[in-house]
Amino acid sequence: MYRPLETPALRQSIFWGIAGVSLGLYWLFYYTLERQDTTNLLTLYLGLFTLYTLSYSLVKNAQEVRFFIAIAIAARLLSFGGMPVLSDDIYRFLWDGYLLGAGENPFVKLPSEYMAEGVAIPGLTQELFSLLNSPEYHSVYPPFCQGIYWLAVKISPSSWLGATIVIRVFLLLAEIGSIYLISKLLAKYKKPPGPVLLYALNPLVILEFTGNLHFEALVIFFLLLAVYLLKTKRRVLSSVAFGLAVITKLLPLMFLPLFFKRLKLDRAVLYYSIVGGVVGLSFLPFLSRDFIMGLGDSLGLYFSNFEFNASIYYLVREVGYSTVGYNIIQSAGTVLAVISLSSILAFVLLEKPRRSSLPKAFIWVLSIYLLFTTTVHPWYVLPLVAYCTLTRFRFPIVWSLLIIVSYTGYTDTGFQENLWLVALEYIIVAGFVFFELSYAKPKRKKSTKDTLVVSDTVTLRS
Repeated sequence: MYRPLETPALRQSIFWGIAGVSLGLYWLFYYTLERQDTTNLLTLYLGLFTLYTLSYSLVKNAQEVRFFIAIAIAARLLSFGGMPVLSDDIYRFLWDGYLLGAGENPFVKLPSEYMAEGVAIPGLTQELFSLLNSPEYHSVYPPFCQGIYWLAVKISPSSWLGATIVIRVFLLLAEIGSIYLISKLLAKYKKPPGPVLLYALNPLVILEFTGNLHFEALVIFFLLLAVYLLKTKRRVLSSVAFGLAVITKLLPLMFLPLFFKRLKLDRAVLYYSIVGGVVGLSFLPFLSRDFIMGLGDSLGLYFSNFEFNASIYYLVREVGYSTVGYNIIQSAGTVLAVISLSSILAFVLLEKPRRSSLPKAFIWVLSIYLLFTTTVHPWYVLPLVAYCTLTRFRFPIVWSLLIIVSYTGYTDTGFQENLWLVALEYIIVAGFVFFELSYAKPKRKKSTKDTLVVSDTVTLRS
């Protein structure tokens, strides 16, 4: 029977309508929103997520996938005219860049020490210092990030927005690379191309990466590249890509044990050696006793001082309040980090690589880490969104919707988390994980060259 909604002209009109409204909402997000404006933040985000879900559910062929990838890139480009809205990390990026430009080691001294000493370094102004969110902490950003910060202020030394645009270019290129690699890996894993939109169009991905300038975008790209190169038997290049991921953010180190069972012993040794070489060489220019102490202090403070949107840790913290009467983060953070590491190693020992792809293993290792850590910022879950496109699991998509509630704690007078919202976030995500593990399993479907299944269909076990 003829159905008007299936006519190409009407579908095209609907797609353009969705695209236009989405881009309009992104513009409002980038240029009219303030972080403490909770009502507008949630309204805009829910609107974007609704259109994201609708777009993903409507596409039927590769041409439509390409259309929405173009819209996703356009949404990222819209952010280039302004400073980040939801994060002030950019100001530390610029601070470190100015230090490198002056020949200073950004890992050695605290920002407050530079201001107290009155050292005249171009770019290090009182105004920039006042915008830093952690002036009493050493920098924790690894060498690859530092190189981009240096280049940004080198190209645009007198304009913060200009330097921000330089950083955005790098992150946009990484995003485009990740979209391309997900598409290639979907083909390698013999999956339909539609799930690439789960990452490309995801509002949290767009807002946190090119919008708020979080370098997990580069980590995702390098890890996807490492997986793709390993899949195509280019192990040396894969290890270099993995090393680049580590010198962008240190967290990918937790994935290294996964390669041991997937490579023969001699190849595993070579792989780890190359990763170690890339990491060692990149840190070599910064090495000093002060560097080791400063970086060590900052990493230690991360586990013993910072807390945000946590799950198990918040339960442990409440036990501490009720038993000893104060926040036990300094001891609990360390203990939970040890439990996290032990759990990851146990997972690595018990997993069966023949039944588990690397992206799937990445999901579970990172999920274990996020379960026990004291700090879970929204952009921390975005690698899960990227890796889930290559598996049947969709709980990271649900998490990327719910984690926006963590921003509701920001107000005009400071920050105060709503623990009921945090609890609701984790209860729903945990419930969805339980559903996917216990009741949902993929149903294999055939697809033609230009036809795709845009999501993993599931059946319920009897």
